[in-house]
Amino acid sequence: MLQQCHVTPYVIMYSENDQDEEMQQKKQVKKMEEQHQSLQEGQRHKTRPLLTHEAFLHVIHSLNLPFFVQHAKDLREAVILANDLDCPVLCQVSDFYVFPLKAGYIPIKTLIWHLHVEQQDGVSSYEYLNCKIYFADNLTKCFPGLKNDSLVAIATLLGNRYLTKGDIWSFYAKLLEMPMQNNLNLNFQPKYPETMKLMNWIAQQDDLQSIMEGVLGCLTLNKEKARELIAKSIDRFGLDSIKHTQPLIEYFRGFQKYHQVKTAPGVPEWLTLMYQRGEISVVIPRLISIPRNVFFSQVEDLESPSSFECATSLRQVVYGILTSTCTQSGQIEEIYREKRSVKSVHVDPAKGTPSLLDIPLLDMYLRKLIILDTLKETNGNVDLPADAEFFTAIIEYCLENSNPKLNEHHVRALICCFLVMNVKFESLLSRAKNKSAIQETMYRMSMHTIASLEEKWGFLCQHNRQEYDIRVIHAFAQFQACFLAALDLNQLLLCPFPNLNPARVIHGTFLHNVFVKLATSTTPKLVIEDLFDGDQYFVEMFSKMESAVLGPLVLYSRATESFN
Repeated sequence: MLQQCHVTPYVIMYSENDQDEEMQQKKQVKKMEEQHQSLQEGQRHKTRPLLTHEAFLHVIHSLNLPFFVQHAKDLREAVILANDLDCPVLCQVSDFYVFPLKAGYIPIKTLIWHLHVEQQDGVSSYEYLNCKIYFADNLTKCFPGLKNDSLVAIATLLGNRYLTKGDIWSFYAKLLEMPMQNNLNLNFQPKYPETMKLMNWIAQQDDLQSIMEGVLGCLTLNKEKARELIAKSIDRFGLDSIKHTQPLIEYFRGFQKYHQVKTAPGVPEWLTLMYQRGEISVVIPRLISIPRNVFFSQVEDLESPSSFECATSLRQVVYGILTSTCTQSGQIEEIYREKRSVKSVHVDPAKGTPSLLDIPLLDMYLRKLIILDTLKETNGNVDLPADAEFFTAIIEYCLENSNPKLNEHHVRALICCFLVMNVKFESLLSRAKNKSAIQETMYRMSMHTIASLEEKWGFLCQHNRQEYDIRVIHAFAQFQACFLAALDLNQLLLCPFPNLNPARVIHGTFLHNVFVKLATSTTPKLVIEDLFDGDQYFVEMFSKMESAVLGPLVLYSRATESFN
């Protein structure tokens, strides 16, 4: 839609890293505990799918959009970039309301994703999207006396990552007792009287210093700590301190090899480049500087072990590589769910892994062997395309390490999902320059087969009214944890295997429904053959992938013999 409106987005993604290590750790743990509590209360809609971030990056790269990953959440560089480009900021971060953006700020929730066509001069036309654009200058006009320089105090005192209302609660207690001025330039009834009173009070102050002293004068406890937090927060809104650094506009225009960011000692340039381009998980640089990995709970069986436990040995290899250049390599703290509580364990990095400095020098074949050895892949002689080989190796690893154990129906459902989703996107990717290996293998499929798969896909992706089996969901949650760890290792080793897009190989509803059909059928082989409409390419590819995981190769035909 944006392209149809002749809009080119410049995408900046902020990682969860923070320059304040202690604050970063507390924030991660608190967020994890809140999500875990939501799951216990049955609020599954508040849980973000585990592989969302990886799927998003694939979309960005497939669209070839200008893209940059910011090491820490510093919004000022986005403001400078937007002003350099004379374009608005589209985001859902309220701090942008107070920045001096030339073209304004568009909250995502105000953008209506419905294309409108407007006639121009009775001959030509143009397309547009409706939205609301906010300007800081307009905000100051609502409160006589409010200065642009004082807007950062509003964003600070309303609470943010540095300062909460609880830190200055006695100030708010006195604020509520203050009378409101009646000469506000508002044509609406304010919904939040507390916020209106704060802005009205700030408008009556001379400058930021008087605002800070006015707040601190109301405090009796932790006054110096509050002073430090307020100053730190206000400083994060100041544009002057970064105007002379390398601007992002130079990065996007290709005038800079890479944009400078603060990294830990021993981090090679190639890793920084991959991180900034979104080619590696944002968790990686955080693990180098902060040896703690916080896992947010998936929708899973809360009475079973955490789905992340089955991928521990995979992550140990990742940790071993990341700590290879550290002078004092120690354990990595992992925090995740243990039944209905939260636990912390310390994990030893694997020994004998290649170092970050050595990885670019390794032959691709050796890097691939490291992954297969880590996944304990034992049937590597099966003739499979590279993406299918990688996927089946992950299944084999998960089958071996899962608890509760996956069975053959989980394996077959995963293979079916992998094959069907690749074909589902076949028509969309037929004109693309870069097809995956599995798509190249199956490109000769008949249109009848593709149409049949599309119809069955739609049926198998429907949400049933019956309650889902949480044990089935938990099994596939374990696979996703293994899949994510394998992606991290593959990316860290410069992708000797294709970088699989989770949105094109995993679909939760499809997996659940196919598993149920297989588990309740007396002839699961026929279920699979019917799904593939008897197509020989599908049947043979399924047979090879299944044999790579479960046993000797058996070529399937449309015989009526059962899998059992």
